[in-house]
Amino acid sequence: YSGCSCGASREAFLGQDAVSLLILAFFIPALLAARRGSLRGEIMTLGCLAYYGYTYGYYAFGLADTPLYLVYLAIFGSSVYAFIFLAAESAPGRILAVPPVRMPRIAVSVFLIFAAALTGIAIELPPLAASALAWRPAGMKTANAFIVMDLAILFPGMAVAAYLSLRRRSEGTFFSGVL
Repeated sequence: YSGCSCGASREAFLGQDAVSLLILAFFIPALLAARRGSLRGEIMTLGCLAYYGYTYGYYAFGLADTPLYLVYLAIFGSSVYAFIFLAAESAPGRILAVPPVRMPRIAVSVFLIFAAALTGIAIELPPLAASALAWRPAGMKTANAFIVMDLAILFPGMAVAAYLSLRRRSEGTFFSGVL
């Protein structure tokens, strides 16, 4: 990770690699359970695929310029497409029909809103808002893929899933589990 295009340290990337290996320890059993028809297995599989797509999306957008760049692209693309196809094929058809009664929807929704608001509003949004108010460029470069993906995709998705889950909408229950 010596040729990284952002200020992230080698240790941060190595830590992310360790987390990715830890997620793999959940992904394989979840995938096997999903193949046996387990709804929890399907949702965990989708969550793991979302994690890999999100994480390796950062790497693919230029955060980690290493000899493994083609591997990052492969993980990113295959995770995104596997997520799309699995989500379209299996879990929504079952969970969207009738949301589970025992889903801790309030706790999960509060967590999603808190996590999105804390990171988005408290950390990532203020410098962008300050540059907009000062009418100067935000200085976004490829190294800011974290901010782009968080503010444009992840945090709005978390807020919508939390809202729909609180309204007892099955789509919210499904996406809350994935997010």
